[in-house]
Amino acid sequence: MFDWYIFKKNLKRYLQYGLWIGIVIFLVGQLATCSSTVHQGVTFIKQPIYNALFSVKREKIPLQHMQEIYTPYQDISPKSKMRINGYTIIKTFVKTYQGYGRVGYMDTNDALIKGWYLSSMNKVYAREYKAVASHDLLVVFGKAAQPNIFKQLTFEHEENLGVVSWPSHMRHMTPDFSNIHIISANERIKRGVSVLRKGDEVYMEGFLMDWGGTVSNPQQDLYYKTARSGNDISAQKAGGRQTGLCLQLYLTKLIINGYVYK
Repeated sequence: MFDWYIFKKNLKRYLQYGLWIGIVIFLVGQLATCSSTVHQGVTFIKQPIYNALFSVKREKIPLQHMQEIYTPYQDISPKSKMRINGYTIIKTFVKTYQGYGRVGYMDTNDALIKGWYLSSMNKVYAREYKAVASHDLLVVFGKAAQPNIFKQLTFEHEENLGVVSWPSHMRHMTPDFSNIHIISANERIKRGVSVLRKGDEVYMEGFLMDWGGTVSNPQQDLYYKTARSGNDISAQKAGGRQTGLCLQLYLTKLIINGYVYK
């Protein structure tokens, strides 16, 4: 005979278990956005699942060498509006971009707890920027992307600034790398970016763009400027030293270890 009392008691217990499991998964996910070590472990589990659920097919990377290709582009609708992650921006595409390299660091900007922290303490309107450019990628190319050299490099990332260090016996080498602020063209691509981890071979395709027009920029000006090449210098300095200008990449296609997100 069916016992409603036992059923309700068991249901309540299972719901409590489910709630606690959900809380743990949420906290681990948030911690992964702050710790590269935790991120590596989480994405080791999530990446195969995301590849199965969200990639559209498998495909060989169209470039033979780990490099970046910048191609001039004439935007037929400069300063046109675009809706990204709940914000209306204006954009002008300035170049098409292809990049095939190895991931040194992936940073999530729009996580709930971390995003709140980074946009607090009078960091005016940082939240809008981080919602649009939801992820930062530090990617190395050329010789630096080869496994025997890559494993000797050290990567750091903080507040949209990427740094690569290498041992003294390699002081003659200047690693070829780019710090890329990712603006995903759709949710599928955004999910793919979110499970990138150090060491992944990655192919990126899209448009480099100047953009603006969020709440932080009501004048509708193209306030955020993209680098046009890997050698552009930023007007901002870090520790009194000049830094490279980051790429603002509207990402339309992503290949992770052969899995295509587009």
